[in-house]
Amino acid sequence: MISNCGHDSRGKYSGDAAGDQSGTEWYIRPWYNGAWIAVFRHPDAKVRAVLASMAEAAARNDNVGYDQGERLTFWTQLQKVGYDPAKIAAKCEADCSSGVGAIVKGAGYRLGTAALQNVSPSIYTGNESAALVAAGFAKLTDSKYRTSDKYLLAGDILLSSGHTTIVTTNGASASGEGTISASSALASSKYPCKGWTGSEVIKLQKALESAGFSVGSSGVDGSFGPDTDKAVRAFQSAKGLEVDGIVGPKTQAALYGSGTATSVLSVSGYTTGTYKTCVDNLRVRTGPGKSYAIKAKNQLTADGKKNSNNAGELNSGTVVTVTEVKKVGSDWWGKIPSGWVALYYQGKPFAYKK
Repeated sequence: MISNCGHDSRGKYSGDAAGDQSGTEWYIRPWYNGAWIAVFRHPDAKVRAVLASMAEAAARNDNVGYDQGERLTFWTQLQKVGYDPAKIAAKCEADCSSGVGAIVKGAGYRLGTAALQNVSPSIYTGNESAALVAAGFAKLTDSKYRTSDKYLLAGDILLSSGHTTIVTTNGASASGEGTISASSALASSKYPCKGWTGSEVIKLQKALESAGFSVGSSGVDGSFGPDTDKAVRAFQSAKGLEVDGIVGPKTQAALYGSGTATSVLSVSGYTTGTYKTCVDNLRVRTGPGKSYAIKAKNQLTADGKKNSNNAGELNSGTVVTVTEVKKVGSDWWGKIPSGWVALYYQGKPFAYKK
């Protein structure tokens, strides 16, 4: 499926009322052969997950429509709601390329990725290729990517000479060691943001409360939920900072004073203990590394079977007890009752310590 923004409710490119008048100005539709000249794929699964999620949210929000003449109003509204298209309540417009540009740029702010933030919402199909490559996307031109959705991944960007769109679901033959969800992608952002849990969030919540910004009725609970997100944004606004809900270096400096900003768990910090997985389809293997066989569901423990799909792959959010850890190259693997799973793989965390 793709998130398609192609024309207004009359089948024209401009002049219609703001917003999606028909539900088909920007909508989710099956992939089609649009004479695609290239597919652009970001190497980071977190980025792809957030792109797909934002693209689907924009397509399902009828406050967002199509109009080339008002193509930047979607970006204006996106900034006002913390880069979450689902929250846009004002009528606005985009066209295909400005919609893609705004989503890529917005994903950059949500994930704290500077290269994505540099993409302009004013791009058009003629300069989009160069902008995406500069932002770190791989340009795929093999016919298997251009002429079928079979090998596409959610978050891939399709480009033809006159149209562009974002893929929202994986193709039938798309595969990977783990497919991260958008919520987990945001939770594994480099700096604390919505979705994080643990001691760093407790520290954050205490500091916000001390500064006079309530984290909600649940109080200091170690969970970066909607109330803590609201408090962070209020603090950022009060301090004249960029309001993005991400507790990056500038926000941390304003909240804690000078010092080193806290980032994601260091790979040197993987030890035995209780972890929570943050990717879907996490494979269980017979040993630590991809060279070991993948276990089938009937080879898992009862708890493993309960928290896995039909292929025996663990679901996101599964709590596991790691009794042994081993580093293989730059990756970290943990031994659980059912076998071995990746804790940190190809630069991405697959599980967090509780």
